[in-house]
Amino acid sequence: MRRHCLDVSIVTPRVDRSTGGTERAVSLLLDGLRRKCRVDLYSASIKDLPSDGIRCHVLPWIPRPAPVRYLSFLLASSIEALFGSMRRRRRIVNGTSGDCFFADVVTAHFCLAEWLQIIRKQAEKRPMNGPMDVLRRLSYLGFWNVACLFERVQYRMPTLGAVIAVSEGIKENIVRHYGVDESIIHVVPNAVDPATRLAGEQRLRARARVRRKHGLGETDMVALFVGGNWERKGVAVILRALEARALGRVKLLVVGSGNVAHYGGLAREAGISDRVIFAGFTSHVEEYYAAADLFVFPSAYEACGLVILEAAANGLPIVTTPVYGAQQLLTDGYSGYLVERTPEDVARKMQLLIRDPVRMQAMGENARRSSERYSVDALAERTLKVFDKVYRQKYAAGTDGRDRRV
Repeated sequence: MRRHCLDVSIVTPRVDRSTGGTERAVSLLLDGLRRKCRVDLYSASIKDLPSDGIRCHVLPWIPRPAPVRYLSFLLASSIEALFGSMRRRRRIVNGTSGDCFFADVVTAHFCLAEWLQIIRKQAEKRPMNGPMDVLRRLSYLGFWNVACLFERVQYRMPTLGAVIAVSEGIKENIVRHYGVDESIIHVVPNAVDPATRLAGEQRLRARARVRRKHGLGETDMVALFVGGNWERKGVAVILRALEARALGRVKLLVVGSGNVAHYGGLAREAGISDRVIFAGFTSHVEEYYAAADLFVFPSAYEACGLVILEAAANGLPIVTTPVYGAQQLLTDGYSGYLVERTPEDVARKMQLLIRDPVRMQAMGENARRSSERYSVDALAERTLKVFDKVYRQKYAAGTDGRDRRV
């Protein structure tokens, strides 16, 4: 049932169903909300949204470099929230973390302070192959440091009524780094995009098509990695794991954008370049889930691990580090394996799977069942409960004590 009395303004830099993590997660939330309440979207880049039920407002930004892009959107969104159409009616303003100072509810898809701490401990190392890599590294660090400063400010604004964290781990990060009262933090995991689930004949056709495209046979054992930021998400760890003699027949599909020259070089040095395929970015990632036999994702840090949820929804057994999201989804040894971020442990757990096809199939089915609770409707309903609570706190108390909602 549509909540006609509740207006919601969603504020986020980008929305895109076909790419990114936060961008896709917000798109799925919008898809669920548009059927239940009035929704306005304020963003600088809007792609692949439903044509009905959402009023879109494009905010200006300066697209490059990354720190300037971030600051320009933060300025535009905060001005709009303070003086613009968002404040002309009674409504809830929901911003993604660090992207709008005057949000009533902040949805935390990441914790920048935690990620900077990981970088300082050198858990994430980027390849440096020349002056341009050095400049990119400086820009990268500049972005995180500037964004972290303003994220901290956002969590201390008096307008903040609640925080939605996409995992228990992110909740803990926000409390520890920013001192947010945990009583106002609500954990609402991301949803699985139903479009990424293929079944039956559609799945079989996609499997055959992708394997044929990349020169893979039907009997090849294919491990899949999906994502950008290959340093953080552990592509180098997977490549080193594939050196293990027991994994000699495993082939790796790497889907997403990254430094192919550097990682291709690592594969050649390891003598496994004939078993590694860099497929690049695709807007049809569901076909690659269908083409794979298992999913490998030894990331250093995730907020909710959206690709882990998608892989599980497609019935793939999962080998991943115990990043946030994976801890809630997977039962170690039942729907996948939670591993240390070392080539040795990743190789050992992959070997357990490929040596036992019956176990591998059972784990994939267990993962699929575990993913069913991460639906778009569940995401929208749980989010709306938070919005309703904040709305009542903000507007319900009139002079006569009656509900003043419009």
